[in-house]
Amino acid sequence: MPEKETIPEQQMSGENKGGKTQIIVALIGLAGILGGGVIANWDKIFPPAQQSQTVVVEPLKPQVSQPKVDPQPVVQPEKTAPVVYRAAKTPAPPPVPKLFHGSYTGIMTEGSESISVQFTLQQTGNRVTGSYSGGADNGKLQGIVKNNILTYDWQAGMYAGRGITVANGDQIIGTWGYGSATEGAGETIAQKTALH
Repeated sequence: MPEKETIPEQQMSGENKGGKTQIIVALIGLAGILGGGVIANWDKIFPPAQQSQTVVVEPLKPQVSQPKVDPQPVVQPEKTAPVVYRAAKTPAPPPVPKLFHGSYTGIMTEGSESISVQFTLQQTGNRVTGSYSGGADNGKLQGIVKNNILTYDWQAGMYAGRGITVANGDQIIGTWGYGSATEGAGETIAQKTALH
């Protein structure tokens, strides 16, 4: 039988020491790795405490049931012809009555003399033109009518003057004068005999 080899004690204690050191170093390394992992995942391992939140709760309002209303169809208005507005026409002024229009026969006085006279007058609007004849004198006249009064200028040969005559139905009555006077020379009165 072969004899056992004996290992010196010193050699053995040195090897033991070296193995322990390696284990300690390995444990420290393992602790570092585990510590780093714990620190890196701290919020997952130990989540933060929940913060309290204030919740306002509204009181429940009673539900009122509304009756169901069916929608009504919209009534379309009937189409009508468009309304056309026209400006009101200004009414024409009433026609001026032709109070001094036609043939008149009458008497013209000059001082104490009276002669038969005939007037032929044409009225257009408020303007009157015409002629007259009496005795040996023939003359022309033209004037303006205002209401029922004719104020006129007359001319017969080398004489001229003015006159004023009022219409009274089919009769005209007035005075005449020389120059700018409408009276002083004589009077006229004549009756309408025909229209022109």
